[in-house]
Amino acid sequence: MKLIKSFTITRYRSLPRLLAMLCLFCSFSSLFAQNITVTGVITDANGESIIGANVTVLGTSKGVISDFNGKFSIEAPAKGTLKISYVGYHPQNVAIKSRTYLKVEMIEDAKVLDEVVVVGYGTVKKSDLTGSVSVIKTDDIKDIPATRIDQMLQGRIAGAEIVSTSGAPGAATSI
Repeated sequence: MKLIKSFTITRYRSLPRLLAMLCLFCSFSSLFAQNITVTGVITDANGESIIGANVTVLGTSKGVISDFNGKFSIEAPAKGTLKISYVGYHPQNVAIKSRTYLKVEMIEDAKVLDEVVVVGYGTVKKSDLTGSVSVIKTDDIKDIPATRIDQMLQGRIAGAEIVSTSGAPGAATSI
């Protein structure tokens, strides 16, 4: 009987310590769990949405791209910073400051637009481009009676051989 009584008293003396440690642990864990979901829209100077802009949390590898309407959603620290970039625009760092919605207007970088060439398999800087580049203006092909772009380009690009694979209407083209 005496043994049970001492066990009960010891158990109640350690209970306040246990509760204090539990409260302390919960308060520290909430400091680390301060991520919020940030949504927003990315536009250009004319208010047009930018499709495919890169949105990353600065200092991490976490990132998303904007959708067809220029919208994005990403989980980030409340006090963090988002880096937003897109080809032809100045990259921007936007402080979140616990905001859950951001509207970002990108600023054109005209110098970068002159240095980028769009090729059939991606984009490269002019200085890194190897091979030949041909330019065809829309005025040169707009009045051509053709139904497909490959027919419009046929015979107008130096060094490119554009040939129909058969004489049937709608046949595939080999470039």
